[in-house]
Amino acid sequence: MGGPTVFDQDIEVHTQIGGRDTVLVGSQLGFLPQMEGGTTRNGFPIAEGVGSEGEITYRYNFSSEDPAVMALEDIIDDADLVNNITAVKFRFLLNNDYRIDVTSDVQTDNEPLGAQSKFLNVVRADGNVQDNSNQRWVVFDYGLPTATQVFGFSFEVSDWAGFRMYGEYNVNHQFRQYPNIARQTHHSASGVLGDESATGWMVNVAREFYPFFLFGEAFSMDAEYNTTSFLVDQGGRINYSDDEEARSEFLYDLVDDNDDNDIRLDQRRDKEGLADGAVFPGLDENNDFISDFNQNNTPVRPNFMPDYEEQFLRHYVDRPEFVFAIDLNNNGWGERFENDDEPDYPYKRDRRGYNAYLGAWLTPELKWMAGQEQVQRLSTDAKNLTRYALLAYERNFSTVGNVAFYNMFKLVQDDIADDVVQWVTARPELGRPLDSPGSMQPVMDPLAMRDAVVNRLWAGFTGKTYKGINSEGKFIHEFIRQRDANARDRAGRKIARNTRRLGLINRIDYQFSLGRLTVQPRFKHELFMDDTPYNIDRLTSASTAERQDWSGISSLLLRRSFLNHVSLQLGVEHLIFRDFIQDETATAGLRVGDTTGDFDETSLAVQFSIDKPYLGYTLQTLMGIRVSRRYLERFEQPSARETGALSFVTVYGSIR
Repeated sequence: MGGPTVFDQDIEVHTQIGGRDTVLVGSQLGFLPQMEGGTTRNGFPIAEGVGSEGEITYRYNFSSEDPAVMALEDIIDDADLVNNITAVKFRFLLNNDYRIDVTSDVQTDNEPLGAQSKFLNVVRADGNVQDNSNQRWVVFDYGLPTATQVFGFSFEVSDWAGFRMYGEYNVNHQFRQYPNIARQTHHSASGVLGDESATGWMVNVAREFYPFFLFGEAFSMDAEYNTTSFLVDQGGRINYSDDEEARSEFLYDLVDDNDDNDIRLDQRRDKEGLADGAVFPGLDENNDFISDFNQNNTPVRPNFMPDYEEQFLRHYVDRPEFVFAIDLNNNGWGERFENDDEPDYPYKRDRRGYNAYLGAWLTPELKWMAGQEQVQRLSTDAKNLTRYALLAYERNFSTVGNVAFYNMFKLVQDDIADDVVQWVTARPELGRPLDSPGSMQPVMDPLAMRDAVVNRLWAGFTGKTYKGINSEGKFIHEFIRQRDANARDRAGRKIARNTRRLGLINRIDYQFSLGRLTVQPRFKHELFMDDTPYNIDRLTSASTAERQDWSGISSLLLRRSFLNHVSLQLGVEHLIFRDFIQDETATAGLRVGDTTGDFDETSLAVQFSIDKPYLGYTLQTLMGIRVSRRYLERFEQPSARETGALSFVTVYGSIR
């Protein structure tokens, strides 16, 4: 058992000497590299451990002014030897989980004050081999990237015995050439000897035969599959760095990254404007390019409180955790909400697997389905095996309202890390406004379902309006049980055997008229508990964060119209928030005067609205003020008092 071992290595230099093509073999000439890093075992260098011991660097010097360094020019006395090189080939006899990266003194970041060489990957082993079973020769030509090519075909069948099918097969070459500006023609190479290309393929099959339906998909994308090409600047230079600035200026991907399918790409391309700074797939169902959970946030006037936390707006808006979504890669995010920094391929790179399910409509409103997904990560041999069943019920009762119910059960064995980059809004502390409307943050998959049983339930009810009364309820419950009592997450932290996420929301409002005055009393309560490893606070900040809280919100809105275009709105709202996590005792670590997490808040708001046509446009002017007062419960002391105010003037214009 161990890391990659280098049993042998050599170099071939193709050049011209005396006008004749010549191949120089390093081992035959005594042209040997300088070796750094790694350790030695059984007489062979091995890359194992961390730091310099985890990698081995071989440095070949074709020419050098340092007399202590043996260069190729010192062995063969030919002034044009290096300038006549047409190709350089490396040979390595390796095993286990190897990876080969290569660079040269012309493959740099091109910094004018001191260019640094930048490595690019050539090849890595298939799977996380540790038993010496994959010993092989790896042979490849060195060169700078010059071209990316994708060749393939697709087929589509709309109806073949009732089946619908679609498939693709693509072959990807990434060509490189040895950098020699003295030559008119160059030799191109791709991949390594015996494996010159990367492939990606997929097949989808679906059929409906009422009341049954089935779907199956199989796919494979090599880790080396790449549709990115390098670009040069006006001086013919390339920055091979991997930072965001270099990628946006010197890389161009032939496939867009636009996970939220809006008008702005998620990646920045040179001379194509800025990248989308706020990506929230699945959370902008009205397609206005603003998060459905912070609708009054704009680039010109940012809003530092999400709608589900903001006074008066929070009555109708619920936090994203109350949205049901299917999660088969088991990273805590529904597939339709995921964002990453990868091109939008049909499937992720470095994956091979299948997904298939069979279902039936038990009644016109009730369907059941069961299936299995099995995926392998080719480079590490990590696997995801998820068996699942889904029961879904949706019905519109003409006299009562809409009822929906979804229950998904999963048996999961998943050790593939599916990291994402998500739009994250911090949780307000004690009701105070945030300092940002949110930001894109990398979120690591905690790998908390290596061997787990999961059940996710979502139930909702929207009542019919009855004599001005509107009602709605939502209930979520997700249960995760680790089948291994000693289960640990990706960071090595122990996972509780049983964890859950539970949420309950009920709201009701009643609208009626008193003369020209419209009156609307409202009430909403929310119970939310979450101690799962996928708690967003655990993923982005505190690794032991847990939520157990209840809030009750009562409000009263009054509206009165004046003239034909002016209306006045008054509102008062009272919030009661109780945090059940913090024990309110001295033994729990509270000091006199510390806040307990509980608070009450009363808000008063007044708003004028003026609608007026103007030069073919309809103008709406909103102006008003909101004043809030919070009473923060403190340990063994009277509650602290905080007061905040917000005034605003907003003008909207639209074509009539």
